[in-house]
Amino acid sequence: MALGAWQSHSFWVWTNPDLLYSETLQRYGNFFYATHEAHFTMLVISLDCILNCGKGRQDFRELVRLMRENGVPDAECDALINGLDRLEAKHIRPIKIIRNHSVGHVLKYEKRLAMEQEHSPTNEEWMTLCHQSMILIRKAGDLLGMEVFDPAEILDGCKTDFHKIMSKISDGEADQFLA
Repeated sequence: MALGAWQSHSFWVWTNPDLLYSETLQRYGNFFYATHEAHFTMLVISLDCILNCGKGRQDFRELVRLMRENGVPDAECDALINGLDRLEAKHIRPIKIIRNHSVGHVLKYEKRLAMEQEHSPTNEEWMTLCHQSMILIRKAGDLLGMEVFDPAEILDGCKTDFHKIMSKISDGEADQFLA
């Protein structure tokens, strides 16, 4: 999910109408289109793995069940499940639809775009979903005594790295690789 923060930021930048790097995105359109597709696919799959529970799946609910069996207090486990329930209530249907029809079982391109436009969360909802998922994972890690990333730190680092990369590309330093 740490990667999800960068993926969602990449997705947001690509679809934001007030693009900071619009000339660079146009100049290297094929590269950024492929990057967007790859990151969007990974974002959907990552979120589906966390949110989409099913028999025999190793999802977040299964992790919490194992935590409960291994002595993590019920109140703490219930808080994690409540947080997951809130995310699922709002986001699981669109994530399942997009995963099933755009990533898992690819439709014709036109149908795929129509499906994504109809069911896709807004850019802000994608960012919130990634951030809230990372917070749940961080809380679970804390309860298990594991050192886990800080979601705010990751997002800030991703934005900084992204802007450094885009500045170098904008300055023409990547022409030999991307042209």
